[in-house]
Amino acid sequence: ALELGEIARFGHCDADCTLAGCSMMGSGRSDQRMCGLLAALARGSRRAATEQRELGVLQTLLGIIALDPVPPPILAAACEALEAAAAADGEACREILRLSGVPRLVRVLDSGVADAAAYASVALGLLAERSDPTLQKQVADGLKRGGLPQLVQQLRSPTADVARRAALLLDTIALRHPGARQLALDLGAVPPLVGMLRKNDE
Repeated sequence: ALELGEIARFGHCDADCTLAGCSMMGSGRSDQRMCGLLAALARGSRRAATEQRELGVLQTLLGIIALDPVPPPILAAACEALEAAAAADGEACREILRLSGVPRLVRVLDSGVADAAAYASVALGLLAERSDPTLQKQVADGLKRGGLPQLVQQLRSPTADVARRAALLLDTIALRHPGARQLALDLGAVPPLVGMLRKNDE
């Protein structure tokens, strides 16, 4: 289990940190595990997400995804933790917006790390609901350029779990982000979704 003190220690990194030698970055596996645990705790729990926000964890996570370079597994885990917090706590969305999280998440869409881009896409969809038109356009441009194409590509994955998760994430984005539904259609999401349904019926 993740102790409160350990979360608190994790929550004291400057969101403007861009140093690869950031003091918050320990061993790759421990950082990935920490982010994964934060995501698991926040998933569906407003109380846990609120606690993380109050401890400054969102600031730390945004600092991690701003690092250059950052190992792909850590980038993906940090984005998952941000997405889980944003989904569980509306105030977390506002805090991410306040910390200028949109451009950081949009940059993840161009990272080439499929898992990170998928979680960043959902987080951006959640943020778009609470942002002004300028940020909404920034989110839409980022999703069009990187996030949605990667998710549609994952629908064709031979690994069933990967394709299923991509479908669930696309569904979340389409429900929450204006224009994403049409963009997914334009990118050819329907044929692989139909293929998934047929496989399930077999």
